[in-house]
Amino acid sequence: MSQPKPAGSIDTKNYLSGLFTQTPKKSTKSNSKNKSNKKSTNNNSKKNITDNDNQKDTQMEDDDMNASHITQTQITINNYKPIPTTSKITSLSNLNNINIKNLTNWESRTNQGKILFEFGSSNSNCLEILSNEIIEIVNGKEKNYKFMYDKLQKKSNVLLNRLEKIGSKILQYYGFEYSQPLSAYSDQSAVFVGRILCESMVGDDTLNPQSILLEGLSNTETSDCRIIKLNFDNYQLEKGESPITLFPGQVVAVKGINTIQYLKVEKLYTEVSSDSLNYMEEEVINEGMKNIEDLVDNPTKQLKIMVGMGPFTLPHNILYHPLEELVKKVEELKPNVLVLIGPFVSEDNFLVNSMVLNRTFEDVFENEVLKRLESISKETKVVLIPSLKDIHADFVFPQPSFNITNSGIHSFNNPSTFGVKCKSSFKDEVIKVGVTSIDVLKDIVKKEFTFGHVNDKFEQILKTIVGQECYYPQLMPSEEIPLDFSLSENESASLDIINSPQILILPSDEDFYVKHIDNKCVIINPTRCCCNKKEERITEGSYAFITICNETILPIEKRTHVQIINL
Repeated sequence: MSQPKPAGSIDTKNYLSGLFTQTPKKSTKSNSKNKSNKKSTNNNSKKNITDNDNQKDTQMEDDDMNASHITQTQITINNYKPIPTTSKITSLSNLNNINIKNLTNWESRTNQGKILFEFGSSNSNCLEILSNEIIEIVNGKEKNYKFMYDKLQKKSNVLLNRLEKIGSKILQYYGFEYSQPLSAYSDQSAVFVGRILCESMVGDDTLNPQSILLEGLSNTETSDCRIIKLNFDNYQLEKGESPITLFPGQVVAVKGINTIQYLKVEKLYTEVSSDSLNYMEEEVINEGMKNIEDLVDNPTKQLKIMVGMGPFTLPHNILYHPLEELVKKVEELKPNVLVLIGPFVSEDNFLVNSMVLNRTFEDVFENEVLKRLESISKETKVVLIPSLKDIHADFVFPQPSFNITNSGIHSFNNPSTFGVKCKSSFKDEVIKVGVTSIDVLKDIVKKEFTFGHVNDKFEQILKTIVGQECYYPQLMPSEEIPLDFSLSENESASLDIINSPQILILPSDEDFYVKHIDNKCVIINPTRCCCNKKEERITEGSYAFITICNETILPIEKRTHVQIINL
């Protein structure tokens, strides 16, 4: 008997078009009956076994007929004959997860080029950076490192060091000289520093006012890692005070009365003294930077950054039409920097999942992604950030960069903070950009609790994340994130939001947004280039186009213009 051809041997040198056509399966009941008649002539000793076999065959055939619209699905190749799916089990399990109604061509998308959202005013008084002026990418993390060495002692040290670091910044911001240890009981109000935890009997760490704990510092002179329950019975926000958001893992300072049973909360402190760029007007103007009144008569240069987030191909093919369209936009808009965030070869792609490719994942990445990016002009610097959904990348967070030999394409760790420097700018001004592919907003929204009314919940949570100076400040990660705390001790793999980036890219499956946080930074979610979960059609996607005026003392949100554009 000939062996069935394995699914992995299907020829995919000719790219799949992504159109699934249904071919009904011919009924095999007549054949089954003929077989049954032949078997009935056997001796009585085999009759029972034969009858049982026939029942099993009939059951399997009925199941196949019920799922025939999926198991016999054929994949049509442009200008080629259909290739039937040879693995029934694999095809059935994966196609069930795909909405067949949404399997449309990339060309069928609508509203191409439509501006979905706009932030700031266009920098009409800024000149474009000329092609002969040098743009550099500086301070990016692109080092590899060992992982899966997350020892308990290292994890403890990382958490305690972060608690001391952020705690001291909070005390400095509010003018407190020191904090009291949680072991100090008194009937007088005092200030205590600690990490928010959740008291839960069922393993759910979603906060509410009755479940909030505070973990103190580690050394014996302070709290010796003591944990105490917070009592909010008499806590109220002062008139005009901003809402306070808490989530597990957040470092805060608490003012209250510490009793043996609990800490009576009177006031919460969450703001952090930032080392972000301070715009000292007199000093900057004296050194030659331009004031707001000088912009009309003396135009400055503007930096252009384009941001796209994967996946860069539809979920049922590897044609990479969205990536091709994005490259065309790069040629048209000519940005100085192109930032692409994974996944590039997504584990959610049907062809990747169903094992019908006869190519390695690395080969798909090199020949379908990198070769398209190599066609981009060298005047545009390309930066790639991996994703945990990249099937060919290391599955750990913080995540090492891709190993790319092409010197014209940069790949940085996930997360990473890098600088964009224009050598023609005064004093070589560096615009700092922070980026990650983790949807930290989604995880914190599920666990947080906010005191007070907020008009924009997302903005409130983003403000809290920036205040914690960490790309993933939550204590217990979701099951999708293989968080390795010990890597945080490695400078090239730190989770810290270092160097106070002026542009912070925090992708999310939530709706696109652009937020500015207290003159510190502008936070952008460009959403995905295709397969947006908020859209009914998988072809709908968008990208962000950012222009920033250089050589000015204006705060970053005053000199930044962001457009979220339909691809």
